[in-house]
Amino acid sequence: MLLGIRPYTIIIILFFLSSGSFAQNTGEQLFRNPLFPGNLKKDPVSVLRFNNTSIEELINYFADKRKTPSYKYYSEKDGKTWVVSILEPVKYFREEIEKSLKEPPNGTPRYSEFSDKINKLFYRVNTLHKIDDGVTKTIESELLAKEIEALSPSKEKVSLLLRYTELRITSRNYYDEIETTHDKAQKIIELLPNKYDKAIALVYLANFLLQFQANIAAISTYYEARENVYNCNKPDTVKNQLQGYICEQIASVFYSETIPRTILKSVEYYQLAMRYYKLAERKDDAERVGLNLVGYLLYRNEEMKGLISDSVLYSKSIKQELLGLQMFLDEYDNRPSENKAINYYMAYGIGIACKNHGKLTASIHYFMEALHYAIEQKNYIFVRSSVANISLMYGTLLQWEEADKYIGLLSLFEGTWENVSIFNKAMQKAAAYSNAGRLDSALLTINKVQFDTVLMNSFIPPFIRKRYQEINNLKFSILYRLKNDSAHIYENYCHYDQEFYQNQFAQLLERESKAISDWLERQGEKELSLKQELIASKELANSTLIKLNAIEKKERKTDSLRYSDSIRGINKIRTLENENNKVRTDKLAAEAEALKAKNRLWGVAIISIVCISLILYYFIRKFNKAKTEKLRLQKSHSDLKLLSSLAVNHDIDKFIPLLPSYLRNVNDIEKVKLQHVVEKFRIYHKLTFKKSNSLTNKVADEIQAAKLSAEIYKYMKNSETVLNIDTDFPGAEIQEIQIPKNMITSFISNSVKHGSSGKDKLNILVKALYINEGYQFYIEDDGIGFNSLGEITSDRGIGLICRQVESFNEGEGQYKIIFELENIKNKNTQQGVIVGFKIVKK
Repeated sequence: MLLGIRPYTIIIILFFLSSGSFAQNTGEQLFRNPLFPGNLKKDPVSVLRFNNTSIEELINYFADKRKTPSYKYYSEKDGKTWVVSILEPVKYFREEIEKSLKEPPNGTPRYSEFSDKINKLFYRVNTLHKIDDGVTKTIESELLAKEIEALSPSKEKVSLLLRYTELRITSRNYYDEIETTHDKAQKIIELLPNKYDKAIALVYLANFLLQFQANIAAISTYYEARENVYNCNKPDTVKNQLQGYICEQIASVFYSETIPRTILKSVEYYQLAMRYYKLAERKDDAERVGLNLVGYLLYRNEEMKGLISDSVLYSKSIKQELLGLQMFLDEYDNRPSENKAINYYMAYGIGIACKNHGKLTASIHYFMEALHYAIEQKNYIFVRSSVANISLMYGTLLQWEEADKYIGLLSLFEGTWENVSIFNKAMQKAAAYSNAGRLDSALLTINKVQFDTVLMNSFIPPFIRKRYQEINNLKFSILYRLKNDSAHIYENYCHYDQEFYQNQFAQLLERESKAISDWLERQGEKELSLKQELIASKELANSTLIKLNAIEKKERKTDSLRYSDSIRGINKIRTLENENNKVRTDKLAAEAEALKAKNRLWGVAIISIVCISLILYYFIRKFNKAKTEKLRLQKSHSDLKLLSSLAVNHDIDKFIPLLPSYLRNVNDIEKVKLQHVVEKFRIYHKLTFKKSNSLTNKVADEIQAAKLSAEIYKYMKNSETVLNIDTDFPGAEIQEIQIPKNMITSFISNSVKHGSSGKDKLNILVKALYINEGYQFYIEDDGIGFNSLGEITSDRGIGLICRQVESFNEGEGQYKIIFELENIKNKNTQQGVIVGFKIVKK
């Protein structure tokens, strides 16, 4: 009877028949759904009810349950489940996402079994990207690499190495970094004596490879991990839990591939994961995977239709999934699960079901519920998926204002996702336009992404290919409905993508089959309890591979286009689309030529007038240009004179060249102090660089720069003097006054440089007073005074300030500065110096 039925049909039959126990209860058979083996208290569904319930009734049931946006929580205090209505969804979700992004992420790389030394290294690796200064960043990166290399072999070292590499990978070094890191990690793992530790380290490595889409290497690594778990000396519950996790990750490997037949393998491993979690008594995990599987099958609904030839069986499998979701929804409404992921998958799965069956408003409410739990988990992949579906539904309902609000939520992630977020926003908007029939808008949006090669080439290679596949599929759909001649170009691209991923899937199946064969061969005659499971997986891989090889490739024209890289493909598309519009362009050109012939006389007259006007404009412009150039040269002379006389603290400029020597000569305690000084230098450099083209500065910025430079100078001179730099201004507007750049900074620097010698503490005060037509400024300190006026006149910095003031007064500003060398005096106590100058209107 099973002859001619496709492989997935057999899986669904087994899946459906094994969905639980059929037992006699007062003469009636009962149905239990296998996807939810957790704590559901609802009575099993009778077979009669299963047969008499339609899919439409189940969808309506879901829609009636969610009339408005809300979520639920269970209160331990009063033992009740409370419903929280979301009154302003966009505002609520924006605030929740912003709050979530400010909090530390869940699952930070700190493990109880890791030593403090390893955790400190993790912290340094994770904060490496926050270092702005290139020299400091390079030094720290090299130090980290050496310290990681020096660690003894352990699973912690593998995890640390992978995290370090993860932050270094770019589109240019992707292949080299993946290969080098894989080899380094394998060498470390080979030296681990403990099989359980080896298994954990292999899982770290496989997850890293999966993250960067190196799926073929990932599948081998996961199977090597499975073998080590099986042979390790740990309790069965621990081993089964880890086997469940690995099977779940292998399902993710196949899930990440983009052709329909990967469903076969994904379902297989999701079911294995559920079985292992049940054996490990991890009911929540089994429940979560079951819900994930239901959502996955509903999401790939269209591909399932192509794989299941029996429409009755397909309908029953959908009904089974929906009944399971109904059972879970009823339990959730009574008491939500403490596991947020379970609540998320439930709401997301029902949202997909409502979406597939046209209940768009209800699907929006369920996706909002899922979005709430995604934010609580800080799982921003889930957040993006929920937001994408909400905006897509609003776009389909032609509620564009709401759709754009949710698309706008993705801008919150641009600081962390950068180009990924930009691409996703554009594709999301294009898909929403396409669904709503606004094809021209969809095409315009998608073209902006497609032809932005700088954006596309910033992704790593596997991601670039998948991004282009998304573009090609959507653009083909749009152009086909527009009856545009370019549609066949994108159809060819879609066939090429499909063929590429079929080959990729075939290599993945071959690698999986080989990994299983190697395991069985290494096990030899030893008893292997999961031998039948492995053989079944291998047989399914081989049978699927045979089916793939037997697929007849669609015939192509001899001039079928295939791109070898993004830019060549894009340029070719542009050329062909221009050719497709050639007829229209020629028609417009002919009409324009006829209009020219009709108005030729008017044209000659207009051209004559324009020529005369241009000649007059040329001479007037030449005269004005000469006059402007003269004024510009005069002003430039004054500016250059002022710029050349700027007083700059050259001692601070020596800090960066001396930084490597500081790093070599400090201990761990002093290194913290040096890090604070480096941070002050970063702020000082940012503050002064921001104003690098300006010849004046605000008083407030002068004070801030002076404080920072004084602390840096203290460290460079190894001074222990305590500095107290304070201000006394009668009004806040004084801080906004523009004065010559570095003038106050230079006075304060001189106080620190010459007045702090031999003193435990140095106080510096900058104060201002109102006077007629301006302000009186004083900078005073209680340091060591000077012996004679000659000390002042010989000081190069004071001389520069005098010339700086002179140039400032020659400018076109409304204020001038009155300052003489006599304004620099010792205090009456001979302890300290006071400097005075006035700023008055001209």
